[in-house]
Amino acid sequence: MTGQIFALFFILFLLLLLMSVRRRRSMENILRSTFSHYRYNKDTNQLSLFTNEQVTPDRSFAIDTISHYQIILNKKIIYSFSNDSCQYFSQGTVELLKQRFSSELRHKMIENRIRKVYLVITVTNRKKYTVCLYLRKGNQRYTRKHFDQVLEDVINWCWLTAKKSKYIAGNSPSKETTKYKENTSSADLARLAAIEEKHIQKSNDSHLINQLDKLITLKQQGHLTEEEFNLAKAKLLNELNSN
Repeated sequence: MTGQIFALFFILFLLLLLMSVRRRRSMENILRSTFSHYRYNKDTNQLSLFTNEQVTPDRSFAIDTISHYQIILNKKIIYSFSNDSCQYFSQGTVELLKQRFSSELRHKMIENRIRKVYLVITVTNRKKYTVCLYLRKGNQRYTRKHFDQVLEDVINWCWLTAKKSKYIAGNSPSKETTKYKENTSSADLARLAAIEEKHIQKSNDSHLINQLDKLITLKQQGHLTEEEFNLAKAKLLNELNSN
């Protein structure tokens, strides 16, 4: 009888071990089927894609050839950009992305829960490349960077590609961008806000982004205190969550 119980526990142990190996292989298959990271060379204007920790890039192309890209959190597209659209990237969009990531962090990573962030790039020759920026299952992270670092990378990527397109708006973190600098005139801020309002998509998220941009502009112009700005921003983000 004791031998049968021991055999049963041994079989259960083997099954659990097999399931664990299969889950790990499943995650590793995702990484093998996608690129792991990218690098942008400002001097050559080339974007290079890498697999795993390779030193030599697997793909390289001019960043100007990107026609479309999507930021995907789990299975949901949280930001999409196309050169054929009139969609601007702005500081309001940054707040929206931060809110999306913050909302995801509120979900506990139970054993079988998967959290992943993809960057899907389409170039003018219609070739599509997928970069796995973040991958985690339960308490096991399979990519190098933490979730907050990936958010920073996503935002920097969006600013970079926005600067390369004709649809740039908002507060780029680079020194060249002047919209939200203190020395920017109110007239210029109003003009840029009007341009963005004219072209921004008429969806719920775009409306909130527009409102966030206006709040940022008012704060930069000195019409809102820090407390007033934070209260108004919190109200807009709560509205986003309710949607």
